Amino acid sequence: MARRSLRIRQRADALGDLSLQGAKISAHVGFNDTRNSDERTEEEKERPLKRTKKNFQHSVESSAKAKGVPKQFRRIRGKFGLLERLTKDVPLEIVLEIFCYLNPHELLRLAQTVKFIRSILMCKSSASIWRIARGNVGDLPPLPEDLSEPQYAHLLYEPFCQICNRECDNVLWMFRMRCCESCAESTFPLYDKKFLARQPPEFRKHRILPRQSVRLNGWPISIGNDEIAARFKAEFQHLQTPEEQNTWIASKKHELQVKEEHAHLCTLWQTARLDKREKEQENLLERRKDAILIRLAEIGWREEAEISSYVFSDYGLVRQPQELTDSGWNRIKDKLVKRLSDHKARRLVEEQRQAINLRRSLLEKEYNEIYSASDHREPFPSLGDILSDEPFETLISDSPLDENMNGQFFREKLLEYLPSFIEKWKPVKMQELVEIMRKSIPEVTLSDLPLATSIFRCAECPSNIKMHYPQMFYHRCCFRDRSRPWSSHPIVFDESGSQAVRTILQACALNPSTTTIQKLHSVDPLIECTTCHLSSASHYGGRLFMRWPHALVHSSDHNFSVNSFGELTEKIFACEPPIGYGNRICCVHCHEELPHRAPDLRAHLLEHSEIDVKKIKGTKLEEIQEHWYWDPRCALRFLRQSFRCREALI
Repeated sequence: MARRSLRIRQRADALGDLSLQGAKISAHVGFNDTRNSDERTEEEKERPLKRTKKNFQHSVESSAKAKGVPKQFRRIRGKFGLLERLTKDVPLEIVLEIFCYLNPHELLRLAQTVKFIRSILMCKSSASIWRIARGNVGDLPPLPEDLSEPQYAHLLYEPFCQICNRECDNVLWMFRMRCCESCAESTFPLYDKKFLARQPPEFRKHRILPRQSVRLNGWPISIGNDEIAARFKAEFQHLQTPEEQNTWIASKKHELQVKEEHAHLCTLWQTARLDKREKEQENLLERRKDAILIRLAEIGWREEAEISSYVFSDYGLVRQPQELTDSGWNRIKDKLVKRLSDHKARRLVEEQRQAINLRRSLLEKEYNEIYSASDHREPFPSLGDILSDEPFETLISDSPLDENMNGQFFREKLLEYLPSFIEKWKPVKMQELVEIMRKSIPEVTLSDLPLATSIFRCAECPSNIKMHYPQMFYHRCCFRDRSRPWSSHPIVFDESGSQAVRTILQACALNPSTTTIQKLHSVDPLIECTTCHLSSASHYGGRLFMRWPHALVHSSDHNFSVNSFGELTEKIFACEPPIGYGNRICCVHCHEELPHRAPDLRAHLLEHSEIDVKKIKGTKLEEIQEHWYWDPRCALRFLRQSFRCREALI
């Protein structure tokens, strides 16, 4: 049975007037309020209270509706209104003593819970409680003269925009309101010339209208307040004499100065408060993260969470500013483990892919060095051929991720593996070329490939590039930048090119059945296209001469003359340009790509101690051919240039 002491009854009578005053103040600050439960009419007091029917069929929801419980609490089991009964039963001086240990934010929340507490806090006689509560907050600016204690607390702590009711931390201190950036942009005008032009001249002269600095889209601007401006204008127009107007303007200027100083203090306090709150939330997030890591360690998932820190730390169930409880852990445990498990599977796949790419790049680097030092007059497998072979495919794809594979490791493997691989690979690919030739010449054999008459072309190149053995093993259409296995699919036998070379060989008294490409390079016959002859009247006039590689790619229906120039031969040779820088030659001794001038070649040969450079007497590349060869990687059309000779005109 509840206590009913004389002191409690006297306090209840004394609070009658207090509740009326609190209701008036609450209406002033904008809080919703209803009648106090003690203010029942005489008719309500005389009406007998109905006993609640104890019927099992009545649900919790229907009984809650009968008691007027808010909708969001209707499914909650238990008793309501305990806080109100507690404050009514506890002596008032104890309640007021408790209030003195709170801050304005907590008092504001209490005033929104129970009507009885609200009636106490919202009356003017409770101003001392709010004043003490403000003193409990360090560095809080003093109460401004134009706000009451509850209004000031509402401005300081209520985290909602007063226009759209969304959460925001932006306070317009000069206007005494909270407002988000979007509402500030759409509600308030810019404090500019247009705004001031609408005000009386005295306002513009003395600057008495408050303005607020805000940031919109990252840019600082100043906004005004039409409502305050209209109120000031109405007050100013009611003044009768110039003395009254001057006094009013002076007071407004003083008020504006005081308000600006107070707004500056509030801005500093708000910034410090938000920074402190942010640090508290970060500390709380860190404690929650550490607590979850401890739980994950117990089930064996902490290591994955630390490896995938961004996946773990940024997860919504982890990044919550609240302490971790046992029930909270049980709610997020399965989802968190599933997230980490899925990410681990993706991470391992990605790590495997990155490891394979790294190994491929190391292998490719070592392969390119070995390939550059190889004899290019012989076929050499592409990187794709090596990677598609079982030993290296297994080595790169199936080796453990933690196995150390550096460049030296791959170089040793390649030097060990390549000789045997080339020994198996080369005959197979050469036989493919023989089969291509047999479609046109059935009786050819493997020994016919190096012959000068074995001319092929690429069916995929728009210009049908002509080539001889072993140029097709370096042609890009056959392996796509050496990243794929070499294929003879684009290669076809060129009958017209073969016949053109046969004609050149016969003109040079060489046997087409035995003359090789190297022999033809050594002979290097001089050829004239008689079809392209131009008279000396032309700017480009003269007879057109070329070497055999250019003749091979020249128009096949033209007429040629080979090594039949008699006494004019010396004049023609004098008109021929030297081997240009666009040509590519390789050293016979080290197979390195060389400069295209004899002096540069002599300088390179000095690096080879086994060669006596003093015995090399030639000053032209043609005179020291035993030390270099044409690079098969270079297309035929780039080996030599055609030229015209006016001096040879008859």
